[in-house]
Amino acid sequence: MPALPDLENPAIFAAGRLPGRSSAWPRPDLASALTGSYERGAWVQSLNGDWAFHWSPEPSACPSDAHQIDCDTTGWSTIPVPGQWELHGHGTPIYTNWRYPFRCAPPAVMAEPDPSWTSATERNPTGCYRRTVTISADWLAGRRVVLHVAGARSNLTLWVNGERLGFSQDATSPAEFDLTDSLHVGDNQIAIIVTKYCAGSYLEDQDMWRLAGIYRDVFLVSLPAIHLSDFHSWGELDAGYQDGLAHCHGQLALADTLADGWRVRAHLSHADGSAAAPAREVAVQADGSFGATITLAQPAQWTPETPQLYRAAIEVIDPSGQITEARAQNLGFRRVEIIDRAFCLNGVPIKIKGVNRHEFDPDCGQTMSTERIHSDLCLIKQGNFNLVRTSHYPNDPRFYELCDSLGLLVLDEANMESHEIGYHKRTLPGDLPEWRAASEDRMRRLVIRNRSHPCVVMWSLGNEAGYGDAFPAMAALARSLDPQQRPIHYADMNLPADMDSQTYPPVDWLLEHVENRATRKGEQGQSSNEEQHGSYPSGKPFLMNEYCHAMGNSLGNFQDYWDVIDAHRQLWGGCIWEFNDHALRRKLPNGTTVWAYGGDFGDTPNDSNFCIDGLVAADRTPHPHWHEVQQVQRWIDIDAASDDFAQIRVRNDHAWVSLHNFELHWQHLHNGEVITTGRCALNAAPGACDTLTLAVDTSPAGEHVVNCVCTPRLDLPWAPAGTVLARGELRCGSYTPTDPVPPTPEAAADENTPRIDPTHGHPLTWHSAGRDWLLAAPVLNFWRAPTDNDRGWRMPEQLAPWRDAGRCAQLIDHKHEGETRSISRYALPDTGYECTCTWNYRHAQCIEVSINLRCIEPQHPLAEIPRIGCQFQIPSDLDAITWYGCGPHESYADRHQSALLGRHEAAVSSWNHRYLMPQECGNRSGVRWARLADVTGRSLCITSLGQALNLSAWRWTQHDLESTSHDHELPQRDAITLNVDLAQMGVGGDNAWGARVREAYRLPSGRDYQYAFRLEVAP
Repeated sequence: MPALPDLENPAIFAAGRLPGRSSAWPRPDLASALTGSYERGAWVQSLNGDWAFHWSPEPSACPSDAHQIDCDTTGWSTIPVPGQWELHGHGTPIYTNWRYPFRCAPPAVMAEPDPSWTSATERNPTGCYRRTVTISADWLAGRRVVLHVAGARSNLTLWVNGERLGFSQDATSPAEFDLTDSLHVGDNQIAIIVTKYCAGSYLEDQDMWRLAGIYRDVFLVSLPAIHLSDFHSWGELDAGYQDGLAHCHGQLALADTLADGWRVRAHLSHADGSAAAPAREVAVQADGSFGATITLAQPAQWTPETPQLYRAAIEVIDPSGQITEARAQNLGFRRVEIIDRAFCLNGVPIKIKGVNRHEFDPDCGQTMSTERIHSDLCLIKQGNFNLVRTSHYPNDPRFYELCDSLGLLVLDEANMESHEIGYHKRTLPGDLPEWRAASEDRMRRLVIRNRSHPCVVMWSLGNEAGYGDAFPAMAALARSLDPQQRPIHYADMNLPADMDSQTYPPVDWLLEHVENRATRKGEQGQSSNEEQHGSYPSGKPFLMNEYCHAMGNSLGNFQDYWDVIDAHRQLWGGCIWEFNDHALRRKLPNGTTVWAYGGDFGDTPNDSNFCIDGLVAADRTPHPHWHEVQQVQRWIDIDAASDDFAQIRVRNDHAWVSLHNFELHWQHLHNGEVITTGRCALNAAPGACDTLTLAVDTSPAGEHVVNCVCTPRLDLPWAPAGTVLARGELRCGSYTPTDPVPPTPEAAADENTPRIDPTHGHPLTWHSAGRDWLLAAPVLNFWRAPTDNDRGWRMPEQLAPWRDAGRCAQLIDHKHEGETRSISRYALPDTGYECTCTWNYRHAQCIEVSINLRCIEPQHPLAEIPRIGCQFQIPSDLDAITWYGCGPHESYADRHQSALLGRHEAAVSSWNHRYLMPQECGNRSGVRWARLADVTGRSLCITSLGQALNLSAWRWTQHDLESTSHDHELPQRDAITLNVDLAQMGVGGDNAWGARVREAYRLPSGRDYQYAFRLEVAP
């Protein structure tokens, strides 16, 4: 096999690799520097595309001559670069959350694993890459040629024309090598060998698919012999946030020693290339360093709402006056500070409405196209987020450029996680000297590459890697390299950080924290100590680096978090976990394409569907809780300015922009019928309000609702005109159901009264208007198909008696009151409850149902009830549903801010959100009435008689939801399961591994419940 470095030595993490630098490319002149793109340039040659490729299950099995100049690649395959080999038929994708996919025995990665593990047969998958590159004479005429590999997981070893030139670990930072002395004019052979695991993998134990390969771009770069090894720039605002200084600092790489007379000229340009200020020319120091400052009065300031960018550029001028090189990068004038424990940008306190985002594509894995990054960031902006945490590593360089231009703050995180052995422990890297240099190297390369980007407002030392001496050293290094002194974050060791942080604190913990009486602990209750976090209280501000775990049907009580965050200056906000599901697209043997999660590829060990925890699906389809987050985080708020809604108040919560490019669309409903609609222009200044007069009449008796949405009038860089960014709902009066409609004489002549179960009193069949409306007897239902959160706190075990309480209800007594009314009383075994059901047959087309749930054992150990309802099986052709209730998307007791009360329409076949792991779904709360109709217009109507209903309708059964593991396995039943419920408990959302639904959103046992509704046929 080719000679590889010691892959299991943590002290060997690089050889022959050039120092880190910013991501600005060299250009031959200022014009091309100002206008050049990431992928193209006169001195940049992309090596993306097909490479010859050979995959082996471990290094010893790769071809012995894979690195040699005359290697015979006959029989090799090809693979696209960038790309990840498991997604191209080589090896097995593995998903684990915190477990290493190899036997954990640091620093070894080749130890004998459990024989059931994937690594038993794929011990350390190895990919051999080869490509011929043609080098022209002008690229070697007194110049240097550098190979740039933007990302390879987990390491790479490089040969050029058979000569080994270098080695690099750190899968998410670029690796550059000077190839000049090994190249010749004409064809040259580049060979790169990548192994999936190495000692550095112990610092890359992130919650993600474990995929390998050269997954980011590869370039050749031509450089003058004396060239910029790096330069960085930043815009500084003065103490009054008025005037600015543009700083440009850098370093020339010296061929030998630098002759006198070398200079650099610093430029500051507007985004269109025009000069913003006179250029500044300075001499280069003898050691190659330089610094230039340009003064600009009252520059346009960079904020997430007004991302005003300039371009900072450097021209290198040799002693003869020739320009030898130019580079340019974004520059934004902004100032990040902590003032009185608030996070402030340009002197303005703002809250962090953040989201964690892995680099992930369902088809390409961690290979991200520019289009994918851009669409992600636009969607994030549309969700009213203002910050992205790069969980848990440096991202593709284009990500930062797009955040600069679109206006997204970035919490930039080092590639450092040792979750399985490090979380909340002083183990690895801890205080171990053999891991210190690699830890510091990861921090150094992060800061040096990204410090020029105005979007980056905080550094993170990593994630879930425990604590120890390595982290204060990394923090000190970041501060020494960052002239802007951005705040530093690290949740596992707050001591060296500028803020306190903790993952997944519940709302009640936050309230305790602001009163200085909380107990610091990890996600699983791990204890903390002063060596880790310092004394408590620390007096620092607080940021939730992860909160509100968005797994499955989740994100309950999100509004509760923000009620607390908004009330306390020292609570900065947080970053939701996470943006998107990590499902891979998988083709089944029958050709069907489905979504896959951990274990679906036979990967072992795996953490199943724990990677399905996003606000949006893998294809970026929003989950219902996406809308909730968008609404709670809205920057425009709407409320009533008068009791009759004739005037409404629209408050602008933006800090820097007015609402002149927004408009408000409204509709007035009376008892669910739309009466009037309108549109109003908006113009409120930041922090101010518009008061608008609406043409509404709320005097008629009944329930009045004014629903409003705010949208951009014109296209924004990140949202088309008409995109809903905020909602508002105003209500007055109360809904009163109408009396049942008497049957027409013609219909009555053809009616049969419902066939009644003589023992239980409920209808067995219901034939009316020429058809059957019930396919089975109704069933009391006190259960729901467990959500991911439910499974996390063991709801199925703890509340098990409710699962079959309705189906196994034991009749206590039954009586008839005349011919049209029956009353049945049931015992619900092992629950401490009994239930009385009353069926009142008003006429052949109308049944009124009353359900009374009475507690008879107040001290029964069951703490709560999952659901209180009645379940019907109705014909499958009743597919068109119209309802007056909350919508249009699903809503629950603790997640309903974004679901407006109104009249909505949908098809049952598309009404339910298909969570990848089937679970409770589709609930609509606040339902006053609903109508399910067939194509002829015949319909079944459900009307609340008192308290509003919860309603859901599925093409499958509750058992189907509970017994299948993937959405594509759900059968399409020839019936609709209709749930007419009083209520069900909230979905929760603090975390998915033990947090119960908040008490306010439970259905506690020990109390009585009752509700009533009407079923009515409309011919």
